[in-house]
Amino acid sequence: MPRMSKKRKHELSFYLNDRGRVTYNELCRKCQHGCKQSFRAVVIDCPRYLSKRAKKKEQRMKYVCDVCGWEYDEEEGYPEGGIAPGTKWEDVPEDFECPLCNVGKDQFSEVE
Repeated sequence: MPRMSKKRKHELSFYLNDRGRVTYNELCRKCQHGCKQSFRAVVIDCPRYLSKRAKKKEQRMKYVCDVCGWEYDEEEGYPEGGIAPGTKWEDVPEDFECPLCNVGKDQFSEVE
């Protein structure tokens, strides 16, 4: 194994164990991201770390009318049309029509 330069060793001094090797947190050992953390680093600071207790955030989608471009956001809903905020697209009634061009729900496409 090649030796570390003094500069590199100084940069990594927080992460080095008593044998002079970088040691990673067990939770990060199998992680595919490059933000590996030391045993001494706090795991909670990792932006990609989710504990077993953490609830996964449901990704809210947006749907756009193919005809006029009106956008339905699941997070905002459509209160003027009687659809509460947080209503998923699947739960929107089948007889829903675009408020601008009056086309059906089948004329909407998913947008990220």
